[in-house]
Amino acid sequence: MEKVDEVEVRSVEHAITLAKYLFGESFFDKIEAKERNKMIESEETIRIKIPKGFNPELDKSKIIKQGKHHRVIEVEAKIDTGALRSSIDENLARELGLLAEDKILYYRHYKSALGKNIERPVIGLTFWIKGKKIVTAVNVANREGLRTRFLIGRKDLNGFLISAKVING
Repeated sequence: MEKVDEVEVRSVEHAITLAKYLFGESFFDKIEAKERNKMIESEETIRIKIPKGFNPELDKSKIIKQGKHHRVIEVEAKIDTGALRSSIDENLARELGLLAEDKILYYRHYKSALGKNIERPVIGLTFWIKGKKIVTAVNVANREGLRTRFLIGRKDLNGFLISAKVING
């Protein structure tokens, strides 16, 4: 279980949202243990749920599904078993309307490689990989210059087998 002592809870609704994104997925994984493991590559196309109505100028070619209250887009993601938590590029999160204050669950403090203290937002996010729905808390970080704008950490990889096949790029 992750340490959440320092997380400020703003309201009952915020507490429920925190619990859902931080603890909900692993509970359901235990209940659905019969589900077969799915093979994934080191890079996969995922589908991300985003709020409807935000950023109407979002490239329409990215939107693959329109619901009543949300839209779904596809994004390339890197699988990284060395990372605990998944991470989304800050610019992508902003473009998709995921950095609004009411979407931020809390701020996480990190030390950079140079020893500087860094504060990053953590947001609640729903995404699908190989048809499996993942409801999780995701770090927001600058992934500019990296090959993918989304990284999936091991917390969100339960039930998957990862292929060791090398991808050229």
